[in-house]
Amino acid sequence: MKNSINSVPDDFDISIYDACASWDLKDWVAELSARSFMSYVFAKEREGRLTDELRSSYVEQAELLLQMPLRSLRPLSDIYLSPLMDQSAEEFFRGHRVLSDPRYRAWVQRMEDTEKYGDLVEDGDLEFDEDICRNVHEYLSSPAWKVHRDSLGQVKRFFIGVDLNASDDYLVKQFRSWIAKTRAEANIEPKQWLFSDKRFEKWHKERLLPYLDLTFWAIINRKKIKPADMEESFFEGRYFGVPGEHVTKKVAKEAVKLISDETLYALNVELRTYGCGMPEKS
Repeated sequence: MKNSINSVPDDFDISIYDACASWDLKDWVAELSARSFMSYVFAKEREGRLTDELRSSYVEQAELLLQMPLRSLRPLSDIYLSPLMDQSAEEFFRGHRVLSDPRYRAWVQRMEDTEKYGDLVEDGDLEFDEDICRNVHEYLSSPAWKVHRDSLGQVKRFFIGVDLNASDDYLVKQFRSWIAKTRAEANIEPKQWLFSDKRFEKWHKERLLPYLDLTFWAIINRKKIKPADMEESFFEGRYFGVPGEHVTKKVAKEAVKLISDETLYALNVELRTYGCGMPEKS
């Protein structure tokens, strides 16, 4: 049976996070990267698949975060210097292994139908079962990222083929068009970099980092903290309307985004690009 509490734990000190007000890009990247593991734990909790074994492996870490949340500013991990890179041989041959992956079963069936009946369906020589015709058309017209999204539920990298014999201007124009079209189809919002000081200030004022630490501690320890109590602790009596609603409707969503692969990657790329001399930001 789960234990529950109705308030923020006594040893949680929001004043520790006042230091975040003066943080720059490097500080935010370091501390958010150090919390990237939380994304996995939060996802397992939402799915109802966070096992006791997994919880127990994070108990010590959760306690340390509550007591000394800003203790490390640890060195950053290596990342790719550019969002553009060649498809590796390993990635290419990994594609052949999906044939035996049950998550790709529907797309493997589309491939098999296309190999058997593709030419006939395309030529219209024979009438086939509606499912076979649909499978053939989907297989022949779908980009690979849709296959991975349908099968795995996520896409981290999008592969394209490029004819480098085309002119630079034409390639750039086509690539911009492809980015806009693919983002729209994949429901990925356009990215507006650079990360500005104003954005860092907002992250601090919205108490996104303490929300992550306190929520992670509560999940690992099977505790229940009322959003209203969390709100009172974070914002020292500021009034937002319905108690706790600001935390549940805004802070929670924004905080989880900070530790997503997408945000952390973008932050790291920006640091590697401008870390030796950040441009002035408005």
